[in-house]
Amino acid sequence: MSASPSDSWLFGTVLFLAIVGGVEAQGSEGEAQTAGAQARTLVAAENWSGAESLLREELDRIGEDPAAMAARAILEFNLAWLKEEHARDLRLEGNRENADEATREAEAAYRRILSSYPKNAQAAINLSLLLERSGQADAAEAPLKEALEAESSKVMELRLALADLWFRQDEVGRARREYEALAEDFPDDLALKERLVFSFRRVQEPSIEEMNAFFETCIELQIEGRHRLASEGMEALVHAAWREHREFAEEALLQWVDQHVREGRLTDEDLRVLPSPKAWDSQALTGISGLLNGEASGWWNEDLRRRHIASGIVRVRGDRLAVAGKIDEAVEFYEKSMALAPGVEEYGEEETPLSGRSSARLAAASRMAQVLHANRDLEGERKQKLDNLLSDLWDEKTERYRAGDREGMRQYHKTLAVIHTDQGPEESERAAYHLNRLLKIEASEARREDRPEKPQPQVHRMLAIGHEKNGEREKASASYLEASKGYLLQRDQRSATTTLEKVEADMLNDDAREDFQRVQSSIRLTGEVLGLRGGVNSEAWRQLERMRKEALQSNDERVKAWGDAHLKSIAQQAEIKAIQTGDKTGAREWEAKRKELGPATQLRLENGAAERERYLRNLRDRQRGARGNVRQGSRKSGSR
Repeated sequence: MSASPSDSWLFGTVLFLAIVGGVEAQGSEGEAQTAGAQARTLVAAENWSGAESLLREELDRIGEDPAAMAARAILEFNLAWLKEEHARDLRLEGNRENADEATREAEAAYRRILSSYPKNAQAAINLSLLLERSGQADAAEAPLKEALEAESSKVMELRLALADLWFRQDEVGRARREYEALAEDFPDDLALKERLVFSFRRVQEPSIEEMNAFFETCIELQIEGRHRLASEGMEALVHAAWREHREFAEEALLQWVDQHVREGRLTDEDLRVLPSPKAWDSQALTGISGLLNGEASGWWNEDLRRRHIASGIVRVRGDRLAVAGKIDEAVEFYEKSMALAPGVEEYGEEETPLSGRSSARLAAASRMAQVLHANRDLEGERKQKLDNLLSDLWDEKTERYRAGDREGMRQYHKTLAVIHTDQGPEESERAAYHLNRLLKIEASEARREDRPEKPQPQVHRMLAIGHEKNGEREKASASYLEASKGYLLQRDQRSATTTLEKVEADMLNDDAREDFQRVQSSIRLTGEVLGLRGGVNSEAWRQLERMRKEALQSNDERVKAWGDAHLKSIAQQAEIKAIQTGDKTGAREWEAKRKELGPATQLRLENGAAERERYLRNLRDRQRGARGNVRQGSRKSGSR
């Protein structure tokens, strides 16, 4: 297995922090950081000599004053970084002699910093990378190990840089052991899990114990919402296991398919990343391929979980037909999906957590309702089918509440809200009831799990439409405002803007009007920051930081939570955009800013901690039998 195209980016990323470890930016240090920011602006304009002159003038100004050593280190750091960047630029131009000279000057500058500040992790990391890139790979470990021995406070960053170095030097086993050790010490760090995925793909013939451990890492990634990484990990497991550990490979395959189905994407093209059915005689793979193409093989009848997944596969096919405008064919597949799906009454007590995931039957009914609702005026038969769904959904709703299936409860209310929307005042009231139930369920879960509420802009927007239809302008404006705030937290600038335009400010009370002005300013300032017309030192970002500070001083907990989460989401979005546009300096600065702000208050897990543990425990129980069989087979065959 080869590394993915993103490996080189992932393992080569360097954080650029123009600070000295443990030193606060005040006085001369603050002036040095300002000079560093100005120099980086000149570098962005390719004014290398101007940037260097500015930094050297500042160094000459502060001289050898012992009280200004921290400021001097900041300027040296900026100068070292500038030389390193200039060396890369010169090398790209083919000017090797000057590039080598700039590299030597950068190395000397980093070493000067470390001689005064041996604990400075970032200087050690940058020096290590510089040595590696200049062909001195054998010497690249030393700065990292020396900083660790000096007891730097950035232990995790240094150990990670060391493991990355080993990975790049093809010492995959050594690197992977360090990633695993770090993941145990820092279980919430998703960057480590990314490395575990990429490094697993480079492991040759992993043992069954390694595969078991990696399987659970992929499950955790699924639950944490890192769907792409989880899918890549499960795909790697299938490739690693299908020859000698076929039962394990099929389990990884089912998890891979389930992930794709829950995201609503699974095609024959997706299946091509897996081993060829001609080489791998897998009943599950054959059955999945058949379902995608409207054929039946019966492989799913073995257990409830397979029926659950099979129902989802058929539903996804229905979605593709609906997008293609083949409404009647789509409805037919939704009906097949509902027939395949197990009912709640079929689950035993030990399998109840399975029903806690989105009900396959309810999901198919929901999609069918949305498609029929969107096309209800085309044919009478479709309208009749929509009406018939109401009776079925009522029975399903009773079972969802009885089983305590919160995801199913949400799906039920969402489906009924769709059905009742836009069907006159009486139906609008029913739609509003179901939408408000959705908001109450989320509020209840947030309290129970002691976390902020997840944004639900789509729900607020549907409520606003209903209020608007009924002439309730005040309620409609308030709901549109909440929807706009939610879209901002979801980093959807366009929807936030178009939704806010529907708010009638004169219809809001005083508190809501302040909220409106806050959101309006946020959208404008966020646009400036993300439009690359600024950065971490821009006036737009400073205004956003001031707004966050004001929000955190509010007595309204919702205002506090929104103000805090919104700023963090902007920093994350700015970092992503900088990476996408090739702005390496900006990406490093935004990453540093994001980490400075702390983790986003927006919950990353699909469920709360209790549900996460319950799901993992239930999954381990389900795997125990299959894994036991795999281990026995391994011992008999003598394989690793």
